[in-house]
Amino acid sequence: MNRSLIVGLACACVLAFVQDNVQAQRNCGTPILLDRLKREQPADYARLQAEKKQLLETTKQAAQSGAQMKTTAQHPIPVVFHFLITEDEYNYLGQNEGIIRRVRSQIKQLNADFSGTNADKYKIPPAFLPVFGNANIQFGLASATSSATISNGIEVKILSAPAVYDVNYDCYTAKENTAVGFPAWDPSKYLNIWVARITSGMSGTILGITTPPSFLGHNVGTMSNPHYITEQDFGIVLNYGAIGVREFPGQSFITNIDKGRTLTHEMGHYFELSHTWGDDGGLCPTNGGQDDDIADTPPEAGSQFGSPSYPVYDACTKSTSGTSIMFMNFMDYVDDGSMQMFTKDQVSRMQAFIQPGYESYSLTQNPGLTLGVHQPVAESSVTLSPNPASSKILLSLTGSNHFLSADVVNLLGQSVAKVPANGTQSISIDLSDMPKGIYLVKCQFTEGTLTRKFVLQ
Repeated sequence: MNRSLIVGLACACVLAFVQDNVQAQRNCGTPILLDRLKREQPADYARLQAEKKQLLETTKQAAQSGAQMKTTAQHPIPVVFHFLITEDEYNYLGQNEGIIRRVRSQIKQLNADFSGTNADKYKIPPAFLPVFGNANIQFGLASATSSATISNGIEVKILSAPAVYDVNYDCYTAKENTAVGFPAWDPSKYLNIWVARITSGMSGTILGITTPPSFLGHNVGTMSNPHYITEQDFGIVLNYGAIGVREFPGQSFITNIDKGRTLTHEMGHYFELSHTWGDDGGLCPTNGGQDDDIADTPPEAGSQFGSPSYPVYDACTKSTSGTSIMFMNFMDYVDDGSMQMFTKDQVSRMQAFIQPGYESYSLTQNPGLTLGVHQPVAESSVTLSPNPASSKILLSLTGSNHFLSADVVNLLGQSVAKVPANGTQSISIDLSDMPKGIYLVKCQFTEGTLTRKFVLQ
């Protein structure tokens, strides 16, 4: 296995290894990784910092002029998920059906968070409502398939032995090693997300790692064993225990990481957002700290954990205006249930990177590559025939949407037949063993469900 030193990532969020229902604390390895890069490759570290500063200055000027906000409607960005898991991890996720459900719930939450429509935004304190931002960036599950897809845009590889992708050494094997990895789909058209078990040596489990386009050409290996970032490295590596939103008690997640906010956080890094405290060693803007270079996030000395109660103060807020820390920001480290917002200035920065001439613009220009999760499924688009039926029914779907599954239930609400569809536009269901009567068939799509009634005679 390739042991490349991955030290230049935008984020490596660390969580001590825990089982479900055990209290956990989210941490991040970014300062450690960047400090290591600074020690081992000071010239490349300096070049990276200079390029990043210039990039952010350019987008800041664009934000001030309002140029990036001229395009208000964005096509959804096609997203593909590459799962690299063992048989036990596959079962942990609920096998194919469970994986599809988790991806579906994850896309839904991602879109809510990036459109300012998340159901829990009511928790945002009144003091921060004036800077609550709508990023107007949307995501859609890729419509394409491969030899390993279990549904459109979702690849699964079952590993014969546990593969631990260590952020310090070999996380890029998730992208490059043919035995335990998946190559990226065209990064100019798709945003690639690898789902695997990630660690950081003795520090424990990693929640997510992001390689944004700004790292292009930089060596995140060592001088003797270099790994220069190419377009094929762009994307996010996400822990398999942190994907999706809990929909029922029996699902397994890392404790308190069950509302899909890890990917929201990592996606913020992909669009060049920093942590709200700036990873500057506890400093404040008044004593040499860099903070996050975002004007409408209050200064913060360090990350917040768990589920804080508003307001929260630290050395930075007490030494300036006394404003509470914005711990509910998606770029802090609180539990999933305590994150609710991006700010308007964070939105301006992210919006800048999807405008013509900037690094992620091409991702927004391929609406035909998504499953149409941005388009509601019309009642008239689903047909069921024949009705009444005698031995089978055929469900057909028009438009750009696709079935995920169909569940036939009787009038007592009991499921009597469930058929996975794996992204097709038609489903045939055998009813020959069922008693005559009235039934409902619940059609599951990436963005929701529709129900049809039929008679079996």
